[in-house]
Amino acid sequence: MRETEQLHGSRELPHHTMWQPLDSDIISEEADSHTILSLFERQVKAHPEKTAVIFRERELTYGQLDQCATALGQKLSTMGVGPEDRVAILAERSLEMVVGVYGVLKAGGAYVPIDAAYPPDRISYILEDASPKAVLLYGADFSTYIPKLDIADALDLRPMDMPLPKG
Repeated sequence: MRETEQLHGSRELPHHTMWQPLDSDIISEEADSHTILSLFERQVKAHPEKTAVIFRERELTYGQLDQCATALGQKLSTMGVGPEDRVAILAERSLEMVVGVYGVLKAGGAYVPIDAAYPPDRISYILEDASPKAVLLYGADFSTYIPKLDIADALDLRPMDMPLPKG
């Protein structure tokens, strides 16, 4: 994906992330009765080798994203994260951040995104207000009494371990 992506030919998105669209036969009129997680898991089963997300020169297939998110979700579950628990995600934009979002959902929790560029006082306020059960980190660090988990460490990954695009 280029530095910017055109949306409907008029607005540019200044992000480096690109989502691959879900198959229209997976998304149907009954989609309103499904969660984003159940729709994602249907896509994983239907097309595990298709590219799910691209960030800069790196990409993950649906199968890879699901495998990483499941592993992270299990680690969060062992930390006590379950239904209705909040997990803060303090991360720079990356494939790991996407894995973090799906990992929280797989643990049954709700994610609270926090921009790593926020001033420390604002981050502290958000953490105090949200009262998350855990904080997921990637490319950021923050001192807090709340249990923290680095996404890359939890998955035993380093940034270069994530797959590069094919071809």
